[in-house]
Amino acid sequence: MVDTLAAETLTPEHSVLADERLQYLRAAVKSLPERMRYVVEEIYFGDRTVKDLAAELGSTHAAVSQQRSEAIRLMRDGLSAHYADDPEQPFQPQSRITPRRRNDYLTELSESTSGGITRAVFPRGPILNEAV
Repeated sequence: MVDTLAAETLTPEHSVLADERLQYLRAAVKSLPERMRYVVEEIYFGDRTVKDLAAELGSTHAAVSQQRSEAIRLMRDGLSAHYADDPEQPFQPQSRITPRRRNDYLTELSESTSGGITRAVFPRGPILNEAV
């Protein structure tokens, strides 16, 4: 009996996708409105608690938690708009901010990224076999 091991490395295609998504996530955080960006960076990258951050900002725990939640929803909107499973489906925003602020965020996010290469390299939908 032969034992086999599954490779723990990503395929080149998956590596490209993972790298692009990480770059896009960084851009999504960077494009957040200033206060939301600060809250997200401190909680997720600075390993701060919501309680500590609320005390620093002179705010309530609930207000900081709401800022964090809205920032996550806004980043999810950005990722959904770019990495939609079905590009033909209409975009359904999850964030609760005004449409104008959401559009400003999505515009800044799209300008700070190259638009991503995955759409061109790995298009969704049926693959057509055309005779050359």
